[in-house]
Amino acid sequence: MKINERFVGNKALFQGDRSLLLRRIPLNAKITKAQASIIPIDRSGRIGPSEDYVVFEASSATGTNGETIIRVMGSSVIPITPSWIEIDFHRKVTLLRMIGTDLGGATLQVDIGGGTFIEVNANGAFKTPGDDSFTLPVGSVSFLPSLTVQKIRVTKANGTAIDVTQVLVRNTATNVTLRIAESAPFFVQPGDLVNEQSSIDFSKMLEASLATAKQESGFYLVSLNLSTSTLARVELNLEIDTVNQQSALPDKLASVKLPYTFNAVSESANKSLDLAIPVGARLVSADTRAKIEGRFTNSTVVQGSLDQINESAIPIVINTALTQAQAFSLMDNTDTPDIAIDAFDLLLTSVSPVAKLHLDLRADLDGKPDSVSLLSKAIELSINTDTSPSPTWANVVLSQPIKLAKVRAESAKPARYWLMLQSIEGEAQWSLADSAEDPLALLQQSTDGGLSWRENVQTEISNQAYAEFRLRQKTATFKIPLEVKVGKGEQATRLKLNKFEPLGRVDFELDSQELTETVNHFLNAVEQQRCPEGEQLLNYDFQLELNMPTFTLLGWQQIGPGLAPSGSPLDAIIISSDIETGGISQTAAAVAGCHYELSAEVNVDGEDARIDIIWRGDSCNLVKTEELTLPNGIYQSDDRKTPVYRLRTQAPEGVEQVEIRLVVPNSSSVLVDRISLIATPQSLLNADLLERHDDELIGWHLTPADAQPGKMFVANISNGQRFLSNISDFLQPVFLAQKAEVQAGKNFDFEFIGSATLDDASATMPPEIHLSFLRDTGETIFKHNPLIINPDSAETHVLRGTIPDTASHAEIQFLLPQSTTLTVKNTSLVTQTLQDIPITFLSQAPGDLTVTDLTIGFEEQPAAPPALPTLGFCDATPASQLPSDECCDKNSSCFCNKCQQETTLDQTTAVLLPDDRPATIGLCHKCRLPLLTNTGRLVYEATSIPIRRINRSNIAQTDTNIALTDIAYIGEVRALRLQENGLTRINQLATARIEYLVEILDVNEDLAESFVIQAKKLLIETQLKTASVLVHTRTT
Repeated sequence: MKINERFVGNKALFQGDRSLLLRRIPLNAKITKAQASIIPIDRSGRIGPSEDYVVFEASSATGTNGETIIRVMGSSVIPITPSWIEIDFHRKVTLLRMIGTDLGGATLQVDIGGGTFIEVNANGAFKTPGDDSFTLPVGSVSFLPSLTVQKIRVTKANGTAIDVTQVLVRNTATNVTLRIAESAPFFVQPGDLVNEQSSIDFSKMLEASLATAKQESGFYLVSLNLSTSTLARVELNLEIDTVNQQSALPDKLASVKLPYTFNAVSESANKSLDLAIPVGARLVSADTRAKIEGRFTNSTVVQGSLDQINESAIPIVINTALTQAQAFSLMDNTDTPDIAIDAFDLLLTSVSPVAKLHLDLRADLDGKPDSVSLLSKAIELSINTDTSPSPTWANVVLSQPIKLAKVRAESAKPARYWLMLQSIEGEAQWSLADSAEDPLALLQQSTDGGLSWRENVQTEISNQAYAEFRLRQKTATFKIPLEVKVGKGEQATRLKLNKFEPLGRVDFELDSQELTETVNHFLNAVEQQRCPEGEQLLNYDFQLELNMPTFTLLGWQQIGPGLAPSGSPLDAIIISSDIETGGISQTAAAVAGCHYELSAEVNVDGEDARIDIIWRGDSCNLVKTEELTLPNGIYQSDDRKTPVYRLRTQAPEGVEQVEIRLVVPNSSSVLVDRISLIATPQSLLNADLLERHDDELIGWHLTPADAQPGKMFVANISNGQRFLSNISDFLQPVFLAQKAEVQAGKNFDFEFIGSATLDDASATMPPEIHLSFLRDTGETIFKHNPLIINPDSAETHVLRGTIPDTASHAEIQFLLPQSTTLTVKNTSLVTQTLQDIPITFLSQAPGDLTVTDLTIGFEEQPAAPPALPTLGFCDATPASQLPSDECCDKNSSCFCNKCQQETTLDQTTAVLLPDDRPATIGLCHKCRLPLLTNTGRLVYEATSIPIRRINRSNIAQTDTNIALTDIAYIGEVRALRLQENGLTRINQLATARIEYLVEILDVNEDLAESFVIQAKKLLIETQLKTASVLVHTRTT
């Protein structure tokens, strides 16, 4: 598992030690790689030393970060005395700019040490005789020589009153180190840090720190210490690779002792050593290990099962009136003609307090037990309810070994033998197995002491059932009596340990590769179709097209007129038609019962535009249709983003595929940025908080009741992130909350990605995130410790645990104290299903086994993509028709952009799209234009069709008639400055970085952002007004 953690550095300056808390490493994880990136960063997010203003209030002698200022006002009348201002930064800074009053003509002196100031000349160097002085220009803003100083003095010789209110300086991190807690640094950067630097791989140091690290909510808490000797902004990014580990030994024991009798499984309470890993995970051999050591008697099972006892199997009864006999043949595959047997095991239960039995071995006589015993005499055995209250293997030792021939001498056919069990006193039960591998197995009973025999008449017993027994022998050479069984039932897999027999003892480490393969084989056998995760649509952002004569989007089928690529940087395609309903469609494989989220980022001019979700079965039959309405609306300036519309749904039973269909009625226009269908295990609705309706964030609710948007609470969007702010003048916090259904007893992972800001001095507490679990009644069962989102904490915050048994809902709460802002990138609550893996050591012989350090390493694997539909993808539903079963009866139909109507294809050929989805290419039946439809069966010999990125530089731009001066507060001077810096068109301004505009126009961030917002809105309005003309131009 890869962990990428970011500690944001641009929000605050610091000097000395900055303590950071890493809480992303799961318990029991092994660190395989760890590397840090240490990045000097500016407050705008630009990499490099930080440029910051030191602000001096008029009545204050100290600046923003503890700087001091001395103001001495001279006299402008005779005798004239100079005015001067001395600033001590108390650190090394690089001068950039100064803002103040009446500074024009003032000179600049710098301290070279010991309080000695030297004047700066016009070239920014120390002044010498004959040099011109550097003088500050007239005006409020003065650019300074880029000198690195600690103290400066500004002097005005004529005695005029002057003041300095702000100084822009460059702060450079120096002598930067990074360490874990109080250990020695693993990263040291002597001198200045001016660009990104990487550390060594510190995985071993990090791994060692986990032994003493605190643990909380399923994760280790690791303290890091980032240090700089000068005031600066430094960001830290961590890349950590881990492998999950789990011990199969109970109660965190280092070893466990397993005693054995004749039951094959241990007599210990730990009959099996159990693991539970996430469904879909697979073992990693390099991190899987186990050591075993034991002593066992010299006895080997040559025939019979070592499987665990089937407690539900129906037994046969043995009493003084009923004798039972089980026929068998020798199933040994070796070349030896016979097998020496010295003991039998029988699976027996004592019904009476004591049961005394006789065991005999007979040859076969015409399908019945022979009357003559093969033993010198029948063997007596006794069981009781203390030792055999339930099915227990009883060992019966022969007085001397007996050799059994594999075949009959007279016929060369397999020999059949009968194992006969008779009661002398009391009653017992002989357990049965469901079926026999032995073709000669036969179960008979006698009511006259063995004089006559007939088939067993117990009606509940299957004809295939046979009585459980084993044949044993002592071996002359050492044999490993053990094997490892993984899993239960028919899917269980076995690992033989015979390769260790040359050691002559049970004292070795298991082969990690073989153990890993055995467990993974079991996991493959039991795994069912998992729900996919991630994007299910090809080309969801409409950046790729097929290499075809007409505009053909990769993955998308045109199902009506009016489709064209967009020339705007704000959207990808345009659909607009004055003739009839237009649209596009894409079909993807789907898995019943899985959750999906459809989302669209579109601008709409008109009514009744929509996206249909059309679920279809294995024969293209219509299962269900859902609809996402796209309201009439354009770019929302308050959200600073194209509107987002979403629909959460669950695939109904019986589906194999889903069609996503955008329908645009005639006289309407839609600008599409993206259409996405994501398969998600996410429990939360609108987890990134980007979807809103009016003033409400979809899926979330505010408390208290009077926390109305715009009064106590503000939710804005910038750069695809939601900013939540408590703007109340009161101390009352604001809560933003959501409840989600959960399944009791499942494991969960909660993740929040974002950061916090304390907006002003009135903010005394950082934001918090609370996770609680509730009953149906709304009563809180359990509440996790809150996640504190400090301004300098990591971006990702996590919780892990198990949902309480009586819980039905989880509640997420964002708590925003007064004057705080929470930046939300994403929030996630995902439940996890675990796969149980019982590991059982089976032994053929009595003895003791010690298992030490049975540990497995595993990695979670992504779910495989859904299987393609058996009959291929169905034909797309035309935009002018309603979804139905009949729409899919046509043969390779599609819309022809040249004929402007639905058509069929001639001379069709199967082709493949980039992700091996089937498609069909052919000629329009009417105009013979080559067309492609995303239907057909998968043909592996099919040719892959070429694709290319849409070249938007060749598309006519839509901002021709919009001037830069159409933007409020941009006049001729600012327009000229934009043009001089490469921003000559409105579409370039619409995509410009806010920081860049601040720099080139010398304006604040709010005004720069308003320029971008206005440009985007004007561009989209123009695009929508001219959409039908643009489509006509670009399609012809």
